[in-house]
Amino acid sequence: MSEEEWKNFSVPVVAQETGQQSFSKCWMYDVMNNTNLNNTREVHYCFEWEYDHTQYKSSIVEQWNLVCNNSWMISLSQMFYMSGYLVSSFITGQLSDRFFVALGVTGVVTSSFVLLMEIVDQSQRSTLGIAFQMGWGVSSLILSVLAWFIRDWTYLQLSISVPMLALAGHWWLLPESPRFLLSHRRFQEAEHELKKALITNGKDPSNLPSIMSKLVANVENENSTYKEKTVLDLLKVPKWRKKSLAMFSIWFAISFIYFGLSFNTNNLGGDPFLNFLIAAAVEFPSYFGTIFVVKRLGKKFPLVISVIIAGVALLLIIPVPYELVWLKVTISMAGKLAITASFTIVYVYSAEIFPTVVRNIGVGTSSACARLGSMLAPFVKELGTAVHPDVPYGLFGALCLLAGCLILTLPETHNKPIADTLQEENSID
Repeated sequence: MSEEEWKNFSVPVVAQETGQQSFSKCWMYDVMNNTNLNNTREVHYCFEWEYDHTQYKSSIVEQWNLVCNNSWMISLSQMFYMSGYLVSSFITGQLSDRFFVALGVTGVVTSSFVLLMEIVDQSQRSTLGIAFQMGWGVSSLILSVLAWFIRDWTYLQLSISVPMLALAGHWWLLPESPRFLLSHRRFQEAEHELKKALITNGKDPSNLPSIMSKLVANVENENSTYKEKTVLDLLKVPKWRKKSLAMFSIWFAISFIYFGLSFNTNNLGGDPFLNFLIAAAVEFPSYFGTIFVVKRLGKKFPLVISVIIAGVALLLIIPVPYELVWLKVTISMAGKLAITASFTIVYVYSAEIFPTVVRNIGVGTSSACARLGSMLAPFVKELGTAVHPDVPYGLFGALCLLAGCLILTLPETHNKPIADTLQEENSID
């Protein structure tokens, strides 16, 4: 029998989620016990599968048969990966003054970003904070190319994991934040880092002792004795509690939508490699456009606009017929571009809102809330399978609009000094 004759004989035709008719991937006729070719033949669940190797030489789906009733385990594996981010976000937010966090992916991202924000001038925070995140887009492009050439999942995993060991060298390369050292009363270390920075930049360090005396006096004039801060300190102060809870919720929503769209590229139709490549490429116009916009309009207004645009774009996908794959992909990528801009801005925005003594904790906890969103994101496609394929887009769109409302409750930080302590009253209010 030919392959087509065998399928006609052994596999029932069923309606897919899109309404199209195709051969079932999970059920087959009981061909061993019943050779009757009418439509009343009994069917039973498949116990073996034949996989198409046109695109992938080897995958975890094939290795562990993560199909049909077991397909939800793919989302579970993605959730486990994101749960590592969650744990790391909590730990590195609290232990950010110790360089061994460079051994964890989230530790590298969270701690190095906050370090960057604390050592650059106010006029450069937005530009460098956004440029910092281009590494994510570059790595996504590299991953799409690697996945195209390395079709075996084991070797692909090794190719993206082993290079991370090189980051351990950052222990000897990175300085500590002078702002952090001052706020933690480590004055000699702060002076050492400032002197090194002055010399590196060709500046005269002779007046540094007098500047340090003023800085030390400002810190010592604080009424309370220094105490290691935790996220509870953020939530004890009413004005910071309001800002913190709003920021945590915004991070959750943006991450949930961003990763939901990233994980959902294969379900848009068409070539999965091309979809992933386009999804990575659209991030770069977002980065460059965001740099231009935030330098002129600040953080709050562009953040509100970007999440609303993302929400509207995702809601517009719902009425598009499944046959118009190109239109679904185009609108989805427009939503991805806008939500990438939101993710880019919210990093810099939150680093400017939280005071120095709890900046790592604030950004780290926000990142932990984002990881909760990214952990749940893989299961959105399962919701679409169980209910309707358009449900994820409706959920994403509604969350975008809710996030926009929460952003409106936060202050603008553009060209304003950032607080160093929880008690400090500054213009960010």
